[in-house]
Order: sequence, then C-alpha cells, then structure tokens
Amino acid sequence: MALSEWESCRPVYETLRSLSSSMLAQVSGAAESPAGVADLRLLFQQLQTQFQQQVLTLDTSRLDGAIPSLHTEMAKQLRLLNMDLMFLQTARQPETARQRTEQMGDRLRLLMRYCDAVLGEEA
Repeated sequence: MALSEWESCRPVYETLRSLSSSMLAQVSGAAESPAGVADLRLLFQQLQTQFQQQVLTLDTSRLDGAIPSLHTEMAKQLRLLNMDLMFLQTARQPETARQRTEQMGDRLRLLMRYCDAVLGEEA
C-alpha cells in the first residue's frame, strides 16, 4: 500500500484506540452503579460501530499480511468484551463484578496494543 493510502487509514485506527482508551478509563468504576454500566454499554457501542463501519470496510488486500490477522483478533476481543459487559450487567456479587471489570480492562488494553501494532507504534 502506498504511503498516502496508509495515511488515510491511520485516523481509523487512532479513533479505535482512543475509544478503547476512553472505555478503559470508565471500566474500573462502572461496576459500582447501573449508570456506570449503561455508560460502558454506550462506549462499547461506539467502539463496535467504529470497528464495523470503519475498520472492517478498509481494503486490506494490499496491506501487510499481519493486519488482516489483527482484524480477526480485534473482532474476537470485541465479541468477548460484549460478553463480559453482559455478564457485568447481571453480576450480583461485588467479587464477580470486579473480575468482569478486570477482564474487560485486559481486553481493552489488548485492543489498544493491536491498534498500536497496526499503527507501527510500540505499546
């Protein structure tokens, strides 16, 4: 892919990373209130929409071979993040909620590392 073509793709990954970072910042306190979980749900929807409408629509046929693999891994982490969010919404015990928020944080950090890898930055 030509450099100018890649430069037009950079903002897509930068936005995805930024949304992941915003959601990560909200995760730790979210389990404490239903409103916090609702805010996480909104952030997740934005993250998922960005991935589906911007990242998955990129023409990866001329990209480095690792990038389509990273897209697959990103999609997997988003599916698992959605499941964690559903389980968090139904968690009754504080320990269960804590475990879910920790798991969500790990997944979000992994998504950010994937974005960094695509952007060619060091995590």
